[in-house]
Amino acid sequence: MIPCQLPSDTDEPTSAEPGAQLPADQMKHQGALPQRQYFELFNRAPVGCCVLDAQGLIVEVNLAAARLLGRPPDTLAGQALSRFILKSDRDRFNLLCQQALMTGSAQDSELRMVSVEGTSFWVRLDASTSAQADASSLLCVVVSDINLRKQNEKQLHLAASVFKHAREGIMITTADGTIVDVNEAFGRITGYGRDEVIGQNPRMLSSGRHEKSFYSALWRDLIEKGQWYGEIWNRRKSGEIYAETLSISALYDTHSGSRHYVALFADITRRKQAEELMLETNVNLEEKVLDRTKQLRMVSAQLMVSEERERRMLAQDLHDNLGQLLAIIKIKLTSLAPGLPPPSDNTLVELVDQADQAVRQITLNLSPPILHTLGMKAAFEWLAEEMERRYQLSVHIDYEGEPKPLIDEVQAMLFRSARELLINVARHARASEASLSCLCGESKLTLAVSDNGCGFKSSHSFGVSSRQNGFGLSSIHERIVNIGGEMEIDSSPGQGTTVTLTIPITISAKGVRP
Repeated sequence: MIPCQLPSDTDEPTSAEPGAQLPADQMKHQGALPQRQYFELFNRAPVGCCVLDAQGLIVEVNLAAARLLGRPPDTLAGQALSRFILKSDRDRFNLLCQQALMTGSAQDSELRMVSVEGTSFWVRLDASTSAQADASSLLCVVVSDINLRKQNEKQLHLAASVFKHAREGIMITTADGTIVDVNEAFGRITGYGRDEVIGQNPRMLSSGRHEKSFYSALWRDLIEKGQWYGEIWNRRKSGEIYAETLSISALYDTHSGSRHYVALFADITRRKQAEELMLETNVNLEEKVLDRTKQLRMVSAQLMVSEERERRMLAQDLHDNLGQLLAIIKIKLTSLAPGLPPPSDNTLVELVDQADQAVRQITLNLSPPILHTLGMKAAFEWLAEEMERRYQLSVHIDYEGEPKPLIDEVQAMLFRSARELLINVARHARASEASLSCLCGESKLTLAVSDNGCGFKSSHSFGVSSRQNGFGLSSIHERIVNIGGEMEIDSSPGQGTTVTLTIPITISAKGVRP
């Protein structure tokens, strides 16, 4: 048998006369063709047929092959069929022809041809040989268009790849709910293997959290609308309940009329847990905000009460001391009117001096200048001297630790608190002596006032006041607590009293914000 010598890709097609056949002399050289009735059947065949010589040139084509090649049949005789094969597939075509000619057995292959527009399409080639009288061989090639099949296979392969590698679980069921297929993600999410669920019903995943009405509404949407989407709780093989987003769509086969359902789902358990945690956190935050708001309102109210009490105290001091002196001075001045005996200059000067001393005393009581110039330790020593001078109460001062510069407001409050506590001792405790100690630690400042007096029931301590509307124990307690401090009273009848004030350094120290 003669080997097939095919033209190269750069060879030009061989010219031929128009028509479906080669010239008679060339036909004679290459072998006789079948009878005319055979040609009629050959031309009308539903598949493309090409007869090639040993060199791969077209001897005869039928109408179906011409349509595939996109050219009239009479223009194809003498052309190399390889010219219509995609370049990357020509080696396979040449091998197909060589093997058919050399072995004499039928050969087949799937490859791509090129249309007149330059687009490629898939064909199946089935090649067989036919021996001629002159010992030459003709190659009969049947060309079948399989482009649509290839496209379908490609789509099926893509769909299968998506089905297999999708991160979401996929489940396919029949119309009655029987599971016919699942993907790998289904197993990862549910814990069930494919063999365990095929033929089963999706009810095996039910968590028991949903009412029957939930599933009734789901199936109603599937039947009426052909789809359903929502969130659902299911149960894994391990028994763990998990949340998922689920999308179910109905698929209909137009030929058989059968129906399938495709369910696509994703595990959202972590997201639901995060949402629940966030909701719980928000609720807790709202409760804390409400609670803190109430506390702030209470503190604000206490501050208003304390400030009002201090205003009344200041007004009382001014009225009882300075006001009375000014009233007397006014009376003395009015006596300068004609007919009345004039007061002596010394009397007026003395009254003015008393008024000046009253103003100074009120200022000292509220916030003595020594407190801001020399510090709290010096102010306490001055206070001890004042208590000795005015009330004959001996006060021992004990100051421990390195004094820290304090916020002016806190410093003034501590001084007034110590003063009021010592006045309480002098007026109510019937004590012979008292002590005022101040301990400056690393984290807190502690101020304590003790006496050896009569004492009292400490359970009623915050209702005790040194005088009506005065800066008493209740006011001291309010002020201390409002800035984050603490106040403790240790007292019992006949055993004396100790009042301890503690303030965090973060509140009281200068340059340190709470």
